[in-house]
Amino acid sequence: MEEIQKMKLETLKSKNSAMFYTLLISLIAAGFYSVAANKVFEIWVYGIEILIFTGLFIVLQYVLKKESLFPYLSIVLLYSAASTVIIVKGAL
Repeated sequence: MEEIQKMKLETLKSKNSAMFYTLLISLIAAGFYSVAANKVFEIWVYGIEILIFTGLFIVLQYVLKKESLFPYLSIVLLYSAASTVIIVKGAL
């Protein structure tokens, strides 16, 4: 039974890593777009989001060993930042 739990944990860790790197690349690309478009507010939001997202990954994955929380908290963080931009700057 312990081997199955180890396999599940390794699968979860690899999925978290894939999610982290994929979303980090998209956040960096959005940050570069904001710089190119000279959108100062969005630059700050994406920069802060990248820092929080990276910190969240490191703390949950390596420090606290709470790998199962990372996907849920990541989605909350990403949607909160997107909602902030939409509310403050408008949909377009």
